[in-house]
Amino acid sequence: MTLEHRIPSRGVAPSRHTRAVRGAAFGLAHALVWSFLWSSAAHADQRAMGEPEPSRDAAMAPPPAAELETSVPWSHSHNDYRQRRPLRDALSHGFISVEADVFLVDGDLLVAHDRAECVPGRTLRVLYLEPLARRARERGGVIYRQGASEDRGRFWLLIDIKSGGEPAYRQIEEQLAAYPDVFTSWHEGVEERRAVTVVISGNVPRAAIAAMPRRRVAIDGRLHDLEPSGGRPLPVGLVPWVSAPWLGQFTWLGHGQMPHHERARLDEIVRKAHERGHLLRFWGVPNVEAVWRTLREAGVDLINIDHLANGARVLRELERESREE
Repeated sequence: MTLEHRIPSRGVAPSRHTRAVRGAAFGLAHALVWSFLWSSAAHADQRAMGEPEPSRDAAMAPPPAAELETSVPWSHSHNDYRQRRPLRDALSHGFISVEADVFLVDGDLLVAHDRAECVPGRTLRVLYLEPLARRARERGGVIYRQGASEDRGRFWLLIDIKSGGEPAYRQIEEQLAAYPDVFTSWHEGVEERRAVTVVISGNVPRAAIAAMPRRRVAIDGRLHDLEPSGGRPLPVGLVPWVSAPWLGQFTWLGHGQMPHHERARLDEIVRKAHERGHLLRFWGVPNVEAVWRTLREAGVDLINIDHLANGARVLRELERESREE
């Protein structure tokens, strides 16, 4: 059949079959357009109501019920508030650390990545403090009844201050004071450990925090804290963590083997942090299994994970492998 037989020339009426095909194609396109518009509107409604959009893990089943009371070591839910169910998804997968960005807006702490994303009602208290307090009290002062390490029940809440540091910090202290039985505190440098330990990152008012005779937060340190200019290391009770940007130190993204000089650099950072008693975390870490495994082999203590189900699976495997060695 020639091209002229397949396609009617201009001025020749299309056949009944051609009209039917065109009608079906038009109907399908129409349906797809309306489906897209409806989905966009639904997502806009979600944002307006303060509901997070589903994450990549939304369709993945949580771990079996028997595992819900057992924590997964080394697990940190990066930008946890962007999960479909903030905090709840992390707890359902056994994560021991979650991260929330906050802005001080009209006297309250709103959870969002950018100021434009702040929605009334999505507060630190509603999304994190109240649920953690309720869970700790229900379980006798721990977040998980069974821990995956000797540090059973230890849970971290990393609060990243995005607005003015000191006013936001004062509000954080005020809100944490409402839960004296739940959140770790320090009096004259002596730790009173409880179910949840809060660490402050972002716009950190270090001097204000360090000067508090009684405080309810610690500080997220940086690599320069491992080599203080005065030669005097910072107390671990004040700076339990040291965090650093992955891409500020390494170029490896998980493809092939990590270059030898970069692995040596990683080992050196881990050694320095542990010698001084600090935990170590990197942010901006590629969310791939090869990187997670390399971080654990090197001894990194908290691993940033965005895809919770996959990350929890890998970390459980690593824990089992470490027990079998």
